[in-house]
Amino acid sequence: MLLGASTVLASGFEPGLSVAGLVLGGSFYFAGAGLLFPVATSRAVSPFPQHSGTAGALLGGSSNLGGGIFLLVQGALPQMNQLVLGGLLLAFAGLVAWLLIPSSNALPEPGV
Repeated sequence: MLLGASTVLASGFEPGLSVAGLVLGGSFYFAGAGLLFPVATSRAVSPFPQHSGTAGALLGGSSNLGGGIFLLVQGALPQMNQLVLGGLLLAFAGLVAWLLIPSSNALPEPGV
């Protein structure tokens, strides 16, 4: 996701609209999201086997909330060129990477 967002941002510095940069960067970004989100979803729901439906609903609602916040921020920014989109994608991909770093006080995995 970071590679795709960086590609979109870097292609924004070229004069004119770079469709190749948008398509290539978007492909990397969405391929990374396609690899990350199913694993993250199953990892987030696995500690709650008796409440998997509730945990899944909470996860789905929070992901919809995150998408809404992303669109709210994007809608408030001026859309002059793809630098805005690349910067926003890079910021949120960095936020995802930062949130995935395990902390020292993380709970141990069940059964360990």
